[in-house]
Amino acid sequence: MSTAPSSATAVNRLGARLVEECISFARACGYRRITLWTQSILIAARKITEEVRLEMKAEPVEIGIMVEVPSAALMADQFAPEVDFFSIGSNDLTQYVLAMDRLHPVLAKHADGLHPAVLRAI
Repeated sequence: MSTAPSSATAVNRLGARLVEECISFARACGYRRITLWTQSILIAARKITEEVRLEMKAEPVEIGIMVEVPSAALMADQFAPEVDFFSIGSNDLTQYVLAMDRLHPVLAKHADGLHPAVLRAI
């Protein structure tokens, strides 16, 4: 029988180590926020973060998500109960809502973060 940890155990250890590094970095910089990207990562990370935070005897940190794509904006009501804050990635959100490459030499000038569709997404 193998004594190697299961892949789930290894992932949990790696996740806990990454969260510990995030908390240490945030604390060293005076930050009290950690931003995550997806709902599945958010739910798992919130649990791991709280466990690690308690082990470290660290102050509570706020956990939020980036809203950079239309799907995240459309799902905001589902994310809201799980997060302490939203961070709007307005450049990416504008590009994706307007289906317009913000780096394109001709189209870039039309990528307006104040376009009604972008504002509605926000």
